[in-house]
Amino acid sequence: MNIYPKKYSEGKVTACTKKQRSKDGKRYESAPKWVATIKEGTVTEVRDDQGRIIREENGSPKLQTKWRNLSKTFGDIDCSPYGKGRHRGVREAEAAFRQWRNQLVANAESEYAAALAKANTAMASGNPMIAAMPIPEFMEMYLSERKDDGIEASTLEGYHYSAKIVSSYFTDMTIGELDTEALKSFDRYMRNQKGLSATMRQKACKILKQAFDAHKRQIGTDPFVDFKKAMPSPNAASPNPLDAKSLMKLKREIDESDPTPFICAVEIALRTGMRIGEICGLRWQDVDSETGNIYVRNAIGRTKGGTACYEKLPKRTGKTNSDPTRHIPGTPKIKAMFDKRRRFVASQLKAMDGATGAVTKEDLKRVQPSMFVVGTLDGAYANPTVLGRTWRGFSQAYMGTRGRRPTFHDLRNAALSEIPTFA
Repeated sequence: MNIYPKKYSEGKVTACTKKQRSKDGKRYESAPKWVATIKEGTVTEVRDDQGRIIREENGSPKLQTKWRNLSKTFGDIDCSPYGKGRHRGVREAEAAFRQWRNQLVANAESEYAAALAKANTAMASGNPMIAAMPIPEFMEMYLSERKDDGIEASTLEGYHYSAKIVSSYFTDMTIGELDTEALKSFDRYMRNQKGLSATMRQKACKILKQAFDAHKRQIGTDPFVDFKKAMPSPNAASPNPLDAKSLMKLKREIDESDPTPFICAVEIALRTGMRIGEICGLRWQDVDSETGNIYVRNAIGRTKGGTACYEKLPKRTGKTNSDPTRHIPGTPKIKAMFDKRRRFVASQLKAMDGATGAVTKEDLKRVQPSMFVVGTLDGAYANPTVLGRTWRGFSQAYMGTRGRRPTFHDLRNAALSEIPTFA
């Protein structure tokens, strides 16, 4: 990363008046004052759409200067007019202007020297082999380092997807060449050319930052310090729980339907606020049959696109990682919900054997503790992706408080808002 000093134009100092309006609406000109104006130029390297530095024929970087106007008023110097177009204090004003300009140049030179010394120190402490590594190769190295860290499969797959976005943009740039301007150019590319959402842009920038932070000492420089404020920040979606009419309609639907895996999953979400993966991973041994208390010990995760599922620990609610189990107190309605579902499963198991009649205590014992509450009769868990798709078709008759159709996760929001009366 190259550093360049600021530039300043020659500038000038002139006598200026300001047009004003009095209280009675009449316009007049204020007394003239000496005003100095100068242009300050910031030198940067010209880059292409891929963030790569464009070079001249001799191999040096092509530079561009972005100018901005600076001004300063010397109100304490006499600027009273005498004669046509002449003002007193011109020599004092020119001297003050030269002093101000010299101070700007001196400050810029001092900042440049400090930045250069910092960059040289950082490069000296870095690892040339790491700094010279192409970013795609660098990202691949970082992900291979993380694969044995016990990261959840879906999370690791998301890392690979975000890293692919990074690598497809920084094809020829080394990690040591990465600077703040390249990061800003990368974000503009994702937003304007790829049309990615703020969430996806943030994930891509974060995985690059994580990889960079893991080898910051070996690289030396840190372009993310100045990029922090420009980091994409998505707006969180507002909760969309079911409105009162839809909530009562869904409750009637549940009461009038058999407790199939889907209907039971919907009711669990409404009454407990559990996540879809936690509902799919809930076993009968996690439910207290006497009180209806629930112990969330397991969840079903899914890879990107929902093509594969796997068992995992549920999300932790506390700061400690010792025990991820979450306890949900039971209520009479929650207990009745599980009793109804247990009897329904027992009746299906009985029907599989060709038996008929009412469900007995012996039939209920056939519902094994290791079976999943909303799983299949052969002991398999329900697929969260399939459950979510079923809800999307089922939910067309319902509406959320935000005026849009609720997702399955919005049932959790409904539970958190309605649980005092619904549970």
